[in-house]
Amino acid sequence: MSQPATIRKSDLKRYAEVANETKVRIVIKLGDQTVTVSPDYGNSETPLIDYSKPVL
Repeated sequence: MSQPATIRKSDLKRYAEVANETKVRIVIKLGDQTVTVSPDYGNSETPLIDYSKPVL
């Protein structure tokens, strides 16, 4: 018999929606398991890292 899901699909979708709206990473710790939900930066107009200038 398989294990039940750590997080339900509806909860995970809600976390993803909040992460995208607020642009913050959400970390859920359940016992010894950690689930991280990061916002989707692929649709943003500004890149996360500006590769045009070297970082010294």
